[in-house]
Amino acid sequence: MKKSFTAGSIPRQLATFSFPILLANLLQASMQLINSLWVGNLLGSAAFGAVTVGTTVIIVVLAFVLGINNATLTIFAQLKGSNDQKRINSYLSAFVIILAVLSLIISVTGYVLTEPLLALMNTPASIASEAKAYLQISFIGTFLLVGYNFIGTALRAFGDSKTPLYFVLLATVLATVLDPLFIAGFDLGVAGAAYATVLAQSIAFIYSLFYLSGRFKNTASDSSF
Repeated sequence: MKKSFTAGSIPRQLATFSFPILLANLLQASMQLINSLWVGNLLGSAAFGAVTVGTTVIIVVLAFVLGINNATLTIFAQLKGSNDQKRINSYLSAFVIILAVLSLIISVTGYVLTEPLLALMNTPASIASEAKAYLQISFIGTFLLVGYNFIGTALRAFGDSKTPLYFVLLATVLATVLDPLFIAGFDLGVAGAAYATVLAQSIAFIYSLFYLSGRFKNTASDSSF
């Protein structure tokens, strides 16, 4: 699964390596679109408006998360190129702590400031309550979003761009299936769409942790990630 750009056709290898990354980013953004489509079809235009407002904020958070992960990717790629395993392990530990704290700050701040944020966006009073519920639940799931994206970023830095795509694909498929169940089946309304997304991201994160654990065990003998 690991790519080497030191042999063979570099343009071909770049295209092969980058395509899963592009697809993963598209799938990541599509989860919010899927929520909107299910809510609009099952609950009507007012609920659709509430999710649309929430989606605007979540996309900003997502862009921030992807930006941070791209920064870590650059650092890890340089460390992998220098084959400095000790520094790789040290930086991994540091970034795990930094991103965990950062995701906690985003979660708490976003949850507490949801109402002022919606007021700042001139959210109509008729949809403010549902938009608030959707946003607050989504903010709670920030740690999960950061988690499996960071694991995916680390894998890309070490030459594997396909496995992170599977994490995002799993989350997207689960969100697509769980949305109608939570929205209409459990009668949770707009909040159900957020719960479904958080649950889908939870499963993707757990899967990524299991994958990473297995990979560490398999590669421990040669001390490579």
